[in-house]
Amino acid sequence: MTILQIVALASLMAGAMAGILFWLIARKPVGVEIKQLGDLLQRETLRFFGKEQLIILCVGLVLVAVFYRALSARSALALLGGASLSALIGWISIQTVTRTNVRTAHAADRFGSSRALNVAFLGSSVMGLCIASLGLLAIVILL
Repeated sequence: MTILQIVALASLMAGAMAGILFWLIARKPVGVEIKQLGDLLQRETLRFFGKEQLIILCVGLVLVAVFYRALSARSALALLGGASLSALIGWISIQTVTRTNVRTAHAADRFGSSRALNVAFLGSSVMGLCIASLGLLAIVILL
């Protein structure tokens, strides 16, 4: 097995683990009122994220054209790939953070800080694993 295959496998395993942890977070119960508040928070955050990404897309396309003309098509593709992965991480972050924050607040209110810390740690683990997984995947693709 080559080092590139090992890195690709590590990327897939980190992504799978992040998915499992996200599923564990989503399964944690919350009250009806807190769930409604969390849904509102998530909806509004995604709306802002969409507007933000539209602006970033416009600037990014100009930069891709500049990279293509000034450097190479490979550089432009690397920029486009990195920006796409960054946008994906942003979307995953919103999905994870809004769910985690609502469940952390619920756990702190009902069960205390120890349980809340456990929920918050799971959410942070999802983010760390996603970033590492997609970073490794980008390296495998570029090499």
